[in-house]
Amino acid sequence: MSAAAKPAGLTLASLPTGRLHDVLAQSGPGPAGGSAAALATTMASGLVRLVARVSRDWEDAPGIAAQAAALGDRALVLADDDHRAYAHALEQL
Repeated sequence: MSAAAKPAGLTLASLPTGRLHDVLAQSGPGPAGGSAAALATTMASGLVRLVARVSRDWEDAPGIAAQAAALGDRALVLADDDHRAYAHALEQL
């Protein structure tokens, strides 16, 4: 895949995992490290939500699950924002 195949308008949340893996491995204007870190945060927040939902004896679990959901949603948006900002910066250079 060429750099041109990674347009700034690409939405990472819509990609299947296997395709995401390929997109992150390509050189070019993004997505790359920042997007990958944000996606890892999204996945980690999903695991925290799971633990909170099955922890019936954890008094703070509902609040933790809600916070993890918000963090995961925000990190997913930031993954796309990151690669778009990087692509824009490269265009300006």
